[in-house]
Amino acid sequence: MIVPNENRLNTEYRISKFGGPSVITATQTQLAAPKAGEVQLRILATGLSMADVLIRRGVYVDIKKPAVVLGYEALGVIEVLGEGVAIKHPNLTVGKQVAVMSLIGNNTHYRNIGVDHVVPLPKNVSNEQIPQAASIMLNYVTAYQMLHRQQLTFIETATLKKVLIHSAAGGVGMALIQLLKPFNLELYGTASKKNHARLKRYGVKPIDYRTENVAQVCQQAGGMDVVFDGIGGNHLNSSKQCLTPKGQLVFYGMTELITGEQPTKIAFIKYMLTTARYFFKAKLCKRYSFYSITDYRKKQPQWFFDDFYKVFNLFLNGTVNPELAPVLPMSQIAEAHRKLEFGELSGKQVLIPDPLFIK
Repeated sequence: MIVPNENRLNTEYRISKFGGPSVITATQTQLAAPKAGEVQLRILATGLSMADVLIRRGVYVDIKKPAVVLGYEALGVIEVLGEGVAIKHPNLTVGKQVAVMSLIGNNTHYRNIGVDHVVPLPKNVSNEQIPQAASIMLNYVTAYQMLHRQQLTFIETATLKKVLIHSAAGGVGMALIQLLKPFNLELYGTASKKNHARLKRYGVKPIDYRTENVAQVCQQAGGMDVVFDGIGGNHLNSSKQCLTPKGQLVFYGMTELITGEQPTKIAFIKYMLTTARYFFKAKLCKRYSFYSITDYRKKQPQWFFDDFYKVFNLFLNGTVNPELAPVLPMSQIAEAHRKLEFGELSGKQVLIPDPLFIK
């Protein structure tokens, strides 16, 4: 075990109450040594996701109380090994880069974390690759598992021809597009007009959800064999109308709750009732399928490791190429949350700890 500098200060970005971006504050803390079974990471980059906004707003089901350090996912490098780690986990060594998906705790310069929460990279990436590498785990494993681990492996079905991806210019949307590209399918994607050129580069037929009737466009095209919906709530009713009679709806998110202003209690109740109805449908009918990366990781932890390495190797060989918004220093996290919340980003937002950030 390497003993850390006992006088090292750490900067954490935490919330003490749920609310808008202004509730995020930078807090100076004393960095403690890792406990047995933990490693101490120096965070290299952290990806911002809709899940972070849900947590901050207080509508993420697994985080019921505030007073948490935000940060769903990150890329870090091991600086200190806790007691027993070197013996039980010889692949975790000082200097090894690891990916982390722990729901909270990664918007910080340093952190201590249990070894079960870290995934060592197959090989360390360069400084130039760090921002893209930090955006792989959540978005691309989510997309990969929805395609290959759901109850229907529809990606291998010969009848699959047309696919609709809602929020196609977002992180998971772009991951789905890149992973589906080799299968020679007709891909449709909803997005604002400013993102249509990006989608067309991948051969996606863009639909402007603000000015076009999405269901009508889809039915005029013959209906969709699969629709991916990360919006949830009442939007699922619209997605259902886009399907062929035997088409499948895969839903995996709840961004309807976090687009723009805070929803009213009535809007929240309506959202939950509609979502619950589709959860029930998913239990009874294979046409409806709900995906949660957190649930899948708990039920099939080896799948999570295997699938991460598959998509990470696709990144290393250039098959997938995460598209990023301009990288920001972590001190601008509140503004990054605001931009994500109000749909002002084009590409995945990655944050770099201020001491590492180079403009």
